[in-house]
Amino acid sequence: MPHSIRINVQNTALFCKAMEMIISERIFEILEERHMKQAEFCRRTGIMPSTVSDWHTKKTNPSADKIMTICRVLEISPEKLLQEDDEKEVLPDDDFLRPGDRQILLDYHSLNSNQQKRLLSYMKRIKKGTDERKDS
Repeated sequence: MPHSIRINVQNTALFCKAMEMIISERIFEILEERHMKQAEFCRRTGIMPSTVSDWHTKKTNPSADKIMTICRVLEISPEKLLQEDDEKEVLPDDDFLRPGDRQILLDYHSLNSNQQKRLLSYMKRIKKGTDERKDS
């Protein structure tokens, strides 16, 4: 039980921090990135289209009880939804990266979680195939 309380407190703290920005703006950015129509988003979240429209036109935020549902549908963590724009990109210093690495990391982080898992699995299979050829 204490663990679930800690998660709720953490999510509440994140939500309060995010109130400084307009969460609905992030939702619409992500919808655009994912090429998801507002009607599909409403259908999948169970949120009324008029409510989502109000977020857009009145620049209001969704209620706290909707955040987890929204995150599930958009396949993102609450942290990613609630973070400030200047916190989005967390990459190593350029001194550490080789040419092209930065773009690979940006592309990887633009994928949803299922796509990231598939890519990692594919990379492991490629590496395994390379290792097997070295052994023969």
